[in-house]
Amino acid sequence: MASMVILSSGSVNQAHAQELTVEQTVICKNVVNRAPVDAGNSFTTSVDKIFCFTKIVGANHPTDITHVWYFDGTERDRITLTVGGSPWRTYSSKRLRQSDVGPWHVDVLDAGGNMLDRVAFAITKDDPKFQLNGALVKLLPGEIEIAATDGHRLAVVRAK
Repeated sequence: MASMVILSSGSVNQAHAQELTVEQTVICKNVVNRAPVDAGNSFTTSVDKIFCFTKIVGANHPTDITHVWYFDGTERDRITLTVGGSPWRTYSSKRLRQSDVGPWHVDVLDAGGNMLDRVAFAITKDDPKFQLNGALVKLLPGEIEIAATDGHRLAVVRAK
């Protein structure tokens, strides 16, 4: 039976072994006790400030991540945040103006500029929940089922 012994005269560089991953990225109305509050993907301009909350795992030494805020495809802000360990929760925020209506996204980058995550959301003038209307028609053999909503009420009808 043969055996093998491997000897190493050098140390492993821990900086190269670090594998940051994003466990959670959300846009929310506030951050309380290091947790996102009222997370969503659509907000009105009546919300004064929104937050991008990110939970990072895999940091075995202090490093940085960057939140890059984009409005309608154009970079609006770049905020560097320190990650001090794993897991680590951090956030950045953006004040909203009436002219900020449209599509937004935030890219989460590691210290080398590599994208870790992206979260997309929209800013609207009116409450987006009232614009969730539509209908579903389901045809089954000898039966029809229709579900419809106007954003306030839901109706379901089934007929044979």
